[in-house]
Parts: sequence; structure tokens; C-alpha cells
Amino acid sequence: LEHWPADGSYDFLYLPMTTRGSQCTGFAFINFVTPAHAVSFVSSWQGQRLPGDVAKRKLRLLFADIQGLEANLEHLRARSISRMRSR
Repeated sequence: LEHWPADGSYDFLYLPMTTRGSQCTGFAFINFVTPAHAVSFVSSWQGQRLPGDVAKRKLRLLFADIQGLEANLEHLRARSISRMRSR
């Protein structure tokens, strides 16, 4: 997160964790406040490597099917409820 400071360009950042909650799954969801912010982020980070990443993986950025802060929050709530019901 130190590489992407909260500068007002995004309003939602979700880093899913493994079921044990000890590691990031390797992907993230970011909702940018404008399409221009998203395009700028992609052009700056696509194919880059994060400093300190032991695996030295290149970032692969895609636009999500779910767009907007409220839609992302609702999707996350629905997933959390579904997981609780399946336990």
C-alpha cells in the first residue's frame, strides 16, 4: 500500500486474504473516482513489478465487471453474508 498512497484518486481498495487470513491472495480491487484516474493508474503500473515482491511477478491490470463504490461495497457485503451462511 505504500506504493499507492490514499491521494483521493480511489475510494475503495480491497485486498482479499486467504481463508486463514495470513496472506494476500495475489490480487486487489481498486475503485477509482474517475475513469481518468483508472487509465492513469493502468498506464503507470501495467507490467511493472512491486518493489520487494519476492516472486518478482509483473502486475496484470484489468477493468472489473463491477464498477462504482456502492456496487463494490454491496458485492463485498453479499459475499461476506454468503460465506457466513455456508459455515
